[in-house]
Amino acid sequence: MTVPDEYNVIGGLIGLGEYILLETLLEMKFLPDAIRFIGVCQKTLQLKNHARFYQTIEALIISIQSKTQKALDRGVLSKFADGQSAFLVEANFLQDIFEGRLTQINNSQLFDQTSGKVIENIKISKDFGVVKHDVWQNLLECFGGGPVIEREVVAVGGITMMLDKNPLHLGVSLKGNEETSNLTQGNQFFVNISKYYSDQKILFTIISQLNIPDQQIFRIWTIGENPHPFMFTNFNEFKEAIGDQDSIQIELIPLNSSGLLPPFPFPWNVGEVKQAINQESGYSAQRTALHNQGYDINFYEDDKKMQYDPRAIQYLNDGAPQAGNDVFNVADIGDQIFHQQDQANYLSVEDQASVAQIQELTGVTNDVAQQAYLTNNKDIGAAINSIFDQ
Repeated sequence: MTVPDEYNVIGGLIGLGEYILLETLLEMKFLPDAIRFIGVCQKTLQLKNHARFYQTIEALIISIQSKTQKALDRGVLSKFADGQSAFLVEANFLQDIFEGRLTQINNSQLFDQTSGKVIENIKISKDFGVVKHDVWQNLLECFGGGPVIEREVVAVGGITMMLDKNPLHLGVSLKGNEETSNLTQGNQFFVNISKYYSDQKILFTIISQLNIPDQQIFRIWTIGENPHPFMFTNFNEFKEAIGDQDSIQIELIPLNSSGLLPPFPFPWNVGEVKQAINQESGYSAQRTALHNQGYDINFYEDDKKMQYDPRAIQYLNDGAPQAGNDVFNVADIGDQIFHQQDQANYLSVEDQASVAQIQELTGVTNDVAQQAYLTNNKDIGAAINSIFDQ
């Protein structure tokens, strides 16, 4: 530990006055550093008897409190970016810090002791808070404890931020041909797949770990007693196909002599998957920008990759009812809005778009998605979680 350069006092700590030592103490970022500083020598040890000592320590604690004060907010995930890591912190510990009680982090309370997994029905604000990496490191160094619970924040539809408490830990290996046995367990690699991933994000997460060219085509196979290739359009279909194995094999397919692809299910193309992910990223950024401008953004899956029509934006700017991007296309906007409103007995265009979003992400029927949406007070995130929890 060194004294800040700006003091530049001959004689080091011994040559500093008490008030400068207190200022130095105040500049400590971490509480353990402050404690070690007090014990450097007899002179610094005397600081604990100074009238300003407890004010200085209190200022250090307030600094920590300010970094964690929003950790328990229900909307805290909106402060994270898509793909950013969030660290779960047990709520009682955070409450103790807010109230000035110093204790260790005890995240073990967030785990099911039987399964060893994070308890699925725990809630942000009630049971835990989330912080970013730098704040977590600060808490860990100041108070100790653990264990670390790091999870990825996923943007659903480019707007709603969700956190999968127990992502699928998927084993992936390459499939051998008929003359070659499958790769051994030691050749597997593992990826974490969130239940909030789109089909393209699942594929991209898998293939990004393989050093294969963009022109390569591939299929995904189940493993077990009856291995077979399969296709999927959402996480639920993917999980249903692989069952309890939580492992897959990747088949890299060469074109045959006639240039024809193998029979159904048709393979995916690496380059096309990467392109789809880039489109999704651009689409999410576009939706976020509109959302930040005050537009109420929802979507129907069939239309989500379409370019926004400038006429639709102008239509909204002119005072038209705010609608989701299901009406942002080159067709007549007004006719679409009124037609979609006629189709719903009691759901607005925005509500229908939200139901369609839930249906696409979970793979359930429209009726089930609508019921979950209404039961959860039109909260998309809560509706999705209630379906996955069933």
